[in-house]
Amino acid sequence: MAALIEVRGLEFCYPDGTEALRGIDLELSAGETLILLGANGSGKTTLLLHLNGLLQAKAGRIVVCGLEVVPGNFPAIRNKVGFVFQDADDQLFMPTVLEDVAYGLLNRGLDPSAARAAAEEALADVDLTHVALRAPYHLSGGEKRRAALAGVLAMKPEILVFDEPTTALDPPAQRNLAGLMRRLGHVKIVSTHDAAFARAVGTRAVFFERGRVAGEGTVDEVLQRFDWEAHLGH
Repeated sequence: MAALIEVRGLEFCYPDGTEALRGIDLELSAGETLILLGANGSGKTTLLLHLNGLLQAKAGRIVVCGLEVVPGNFPAIRNKVGFVFQDADDQLFMPTVLEDVAYGLLNRGLDPSAARAAAEEALADVDLTHVALRAPYHLSGGEKRRAALAGVLAMKPEILVFDEPTTALDPPAQRNLAGLMRRLGHVKIVSTHDAAFARAVGTRAVFFERGRVAGEGTVDEVLQRFDWEAHLGH
């Protein structure tokens, strides 16, 4: 089966000289939820930001859904890759949740009534119909995360990218998010430090060390090999 995401020899250096990625190779195929594990600064988020061209590589190649990640393909790729950022407040800025979820569709040129219907459908998918007319800043942390996800789902991407989705969520909100992510049929790539969450949603894991892939396998294999839970003090 052809990979939906294929990364080969990816290298990236920040302007201050920090080498963030050093020859990354990985693939993501249909039906997978790939977990990225590793310490802060190991390159996980930097990799994610390359998948729809938010950062551009120093060397190497990325292909997403058959399209090479180069400037001429950015619009098409960004329609295929939905990015849920670590801080939901980075994605929520309209007066109401419904307007936030519809914003991307309207920006794409969709008719307002069609955009509203699609936004309502996305909110139903994440169990947030009851807060549609509420201001985003009145939501709980878990509700904000799901509202940000609804805005991404409304755009009908093929791949979902999550950067530290459990940050600042209490255990019930984490469980609710894990259940929601399991229900979604999308291919997913998830950066997280949370071992329990990784087990709950992941089908495979990759461990990052100093900008390199140090190992991969099932989630349990990678957690055990790198003694990740002991590292986190669990």
